[in-house]
Amino acid sequence: MPRRHCATDPANRSDRGTALLLYPACVMVLLLLAGIAVDLSLVREAKQELTSLTRSAADDAAAALDPLAVRDGRRLEIEPVRAEAIVAATLNDADLPGSAEISWTVSLGDEPGTVIVEASAVIDLVFTPNFPGLPADQMVRARAGGRRLQI
Repeated sequence: MPRRHCATDPANRSDRGTALLLYPACVMVLLLLAGIAVDLSLVREAKQELTSLTRSAADDAAAALDPLAVRDGRRLEIEPVRAEAIVAATLNDADLPGSAEISWTVSLGDEPGTVIVEASAVIDLVFTPNFPGLPADQMVRARAGGRRLQI
């Protein structure tokens, strides 16, 4: 007669309860992966928003012409101080997700009438700082150039 498997049989007791141990471990791994996905989407959204703001600031700064040059009939040039003020006004009003502060640099491009704006922001992550060994924040950067219209 074939031997029947019984849960109380000592030969079958070695793997009893392993599902009870694996379930919390699997839940913890799923929570970790979900937290990483949320934080990565936060960083991606902040990167896209910073890129959009930097492009807008560069386009606006390219229109910062020197009023004295316009009035005197000289060649139209971008005034660096006005361009910096325009970029500061645009980026200071920014509301990036998870961002504490945005830093930027403004420089005139190699070609006449061009402005280059470089911006960076530190994004505070939501979930991953709660897990050991994962970063608490992420740096995002954007670079954009603006050109004044030729008239």
